[in-house]
Formats: sequence, structure tokens, C-alpha cells
Amino acid sequence: MSDHAIAQAIGNSMESHRLRQNMKQTDLAKRVMLSRSTVQTLENQGNGKISSLISILRELGELDRIMALVQPPELSPIQLLKSSTKGRQRASGSESPIETPQESDW
Repeated sequence: MSDHAIAQAIGNSMESHRLRQNMKQTDLAKRVMLSRSTVQTLENQGNGKISSLISILRELGELDRIMALVQPPELSPIQLLKSSTKGRQRASGSESPIETPQESDW
């Protein structure tokens, strides 16, 4: 599927959700503070800003459909193991010369 076809499919889906809620383009546009032509362009051509798409999807209650894109990826078991290993526990201290031990009196 081409990028253009995907964009049009998203626009068609938005339109379907809007119509299921018995909402006019002008009403949706007012609710999300966009122009009606912006809503129409998104629905008919799939062209527009991501911020406009997010606002419309939020208003239609469909924002969760794209939230998977913003979730942090899950760590693989190996990445999880590497991140859980303990690092250094102590500082090395100052770099003063090591004193030689003195002879004991025993």
C-alpha cells in the first residue's frame, strides 16, 4: 500500500468515526479549533498536520489507535539483563601513593 493510499484510508476512517457520532465537519472543526477545510482535507485527501490529526482523533475518542507509536519499545530479555547488572559499588578514592607497611613488633 502506498503512502498516499494509507493517508486516504486514515482520512476515510476518521470520516466514518465522525459520521457514526452524527457530527458535522463544522462541529468537529469548532471542537478542535480547526477550520472546516482542514477537517475536510484530512478526511478526503489524508493531507494535513500531525497535530491536527491528533486533535481530531482525540475528539472522536480514537486516539488510542495511534498510541502504540509513542509507547517505549519493550526490552528484549538480553537488554533487560544488561540493564539490571550492577555497576560499580565504590569509588576508587584519591590517587595518593600507597604507603609501605611498617614492620610489626611481634
